[in-house]
Formats: sequence, structure tokens, C-alpha cells
Amino acid sequence: GLGAKYFLAFNLPDFGRTPLAIGGGLAANATLLVNQQNANIASALGGLPFRVIAFDLRSFSDYILDRPESFGIQSIALPI
Repeated sequence: GLGAKYFLAFNLPDFGRTPLAIGGGLAANATLLVNQQNANIASALGGLPFRVIAFDLRSFSDYILDRPESFGIQSIALPI
């Protein structure tokens, strides 16, 4: 039939690791909210009647932030 056969869904990166959240003292709260939302997303994706390809943006962004020099990033502490 017509229509999409697959859907791509992704979770949220840890906004608590952004310079704005860290500098504003909001890192812990931002991380908590992201964790709650990502749990909601995972739960919702499990009950859909069609195929969903999930991309773990949280883990991907954490991987980059944990080794910025490997990606040519000089500083993750300053906003662009």
C-alpha cells in the first residue's frame, strides 16, 4: 500500500550539559526533565502499530561531549 513503512524517532540530548544550563545553575533540573521525557518517548514508541527506528540521540550526543577533541571541537563550555 501507499504510505511510509518506517518512521524514525529520536530521544532528546541532555540539555543539562549545555553551557546555558550549567552557567544558569539549571543542569540538574534540565537533565531530570530530559530523562523523564526520554522515558515517556521510549514508552510511547513501544506501543505503536507500525515499525519505528529509534535513534538514541542522548547517547550519541554524550559520546561527542565526552570526547570533543575527537570531533574537532575545542571547547564545549562556551556557546557558539
